[in-house]
Amino acid sequence: MSVFKNQLMNVKFSQKTIALSISVVFFISLISIAKIFQGTGDEGDSVMHFLYAKYAFKHPHHFFHHWAKPMYVLITCIPAQFGFIGIQVFNISISAISIYLSFNVAQKLNIKYAWLASLFLAVFPHQIVYSLSGLTEPLFAFTLILIIFLWMYDKKVIALLLLSFLPFIRSEGMVVMLVFFLYILLKKEWKLSPLLLIGHIAYSVLGHFFYDKPFMWVFSENPYAVGASSYGRGPWDAFIVNIRYSTGIILYYILAAGMLLGAMYTFLKFILKKNVNFSLEDLFLVYGIFFSVFFFHSFAWYKGWFHSFGLIRVMVGVLPLVAIICAKVSDEGFGYFSKNTSLSYKIIGFAVTLVIINFSIKKYAVSPERDLELRGDQQCQQEVANYIWEHHKDSYTMPMYYTAPYISVVLNRDYFNDAIHPDFRNDFHNNTLRKPCYVLWDDWYAPVESDVKQEAIGANPQFKIIKKFWHWDIAGGKDRVTILYKVE
Repeated sequence: MSVFKNQLMNVKFSQKTIALSISVVFFISLISIAKIFQGTGDEGDSVMHFLYAKYAFKHPHHFFHHWAKPMYVLITCIPAQFGFIGIQVFNISISAISIYLSFNVAQKLNIKYAWLASLFLAVFPHQIVYSLSGLTEPLFAFTLILIIFLWMYDKKVIALLLLSFLPFIRSEGMVVMLVFFLYILLKKEWKLSPLLLIGHIAYSVLGHFFYDKPFMWVFSENPYAVGASSYGRGPWDAFIVNIRYSTGIILYYILAAGMLLGAMYTFLKFILKKNVNFSLEDLFLVYGIFFSVFFFHSFAWYKGWFHSFGLIRVMVGVLPLVAIICAKVSDEGFGYFSKNTSLSYKIIGFAVTLVIINFSIKKYAVSPERDLELRGDQQCQQEVANYIWEHHKDSYTMPMYYTAPYISVVLNRDYFNDAIHPDFRNDFHNNTLRKPCYVLWDDWYAPVESDVKQEAIGANPQFKIIKKFWHWDIAGGKDRVTILYKVE
């Protein structure tokens, strides 16, 4: 045993090799999970973004659709043609690259054990779960860490050009642009600042040229540029409390320590002018961007602004920065061991123990049944699709009304084709249903998004119930229901 230990101690692990290995293991593991489990990461926006990308060639205006996010549609329209698994493979791939880029950025920031950033990012529960989705957050996170990587490796023009298009992947890209603008002013790189306008100018001109949109459409059509949210509001500390679900409980406390360290170093370096390992890049490109996005979403949910729903998953877009913050405070914690030659192995042991604990506390860890399988309503809709195929093939020649996006996936129907999928809200409330037709009512999207309550359908004698489907939803803790009707 002692011989093996001595041999192990003599093995030289380069940080680059470790970080690359973590990225590869992450990629292989998640590809395997995607093949085993059917979950979509999220049953709403995840599926809708996929549908916008999949049908972009049939409906080219999707390339300029503000909610769908034009850059996301442009980049993912090809992977989406291979089905939902195509978008999953894409998001898994860019997430794996983000893991490796996080190491490179951490190394540039003089974090001694920079590979910890890769490890932490790879084991964040939401990094795993939402890399298996069709959401925009993984692409945003990848583009953000790529921008910082390019900037720090002196590819400044390319970095700022990419940054100018970031708001067209997710709207909080505007927040990132503001922080970056302040940073380049302090770095006296103000001559590069006009590059930040390129993305908005390009989409303004292209939208006007191809679809006769007003030049300011990139602002006027922003679905989040509204005062009040239809989803209400929440407590001021919702994101402070709930980000533990993104990071896992152990790394949540390490993040808290990292934020305190950042505040202390900011005071020491920029107020007291002390010599500490903390640069403008640390302050603005890591701590500044993370805190600004975090504060923006917290404030929006607290005030009920910008159509916020208070979803903690939006923080996935800055998880690479969270990983770097956690790596920095861990690095400082190991600092007093710097003369110990066996430190690297102690750190590896500590990291492995930390990961095990982070995955062991089930409430905050990835749960296969809750996070990787189909949600209860999706299981209902899968059964509906099978039932329709066996017993109601005539439905394929009739209009079908529904709101839940996953129905389009299981029925392989173009969600945006009004001939086969008319507007449920409009036609129901105006009493202009295209008869004969089928109606698939679900217990969330139909009443919330289309404002069609089950009581209203039950009071209408034209609706003949065919079959009711229900499944227990572990995440929601209740039965989910989908009902198939026919209207003659």
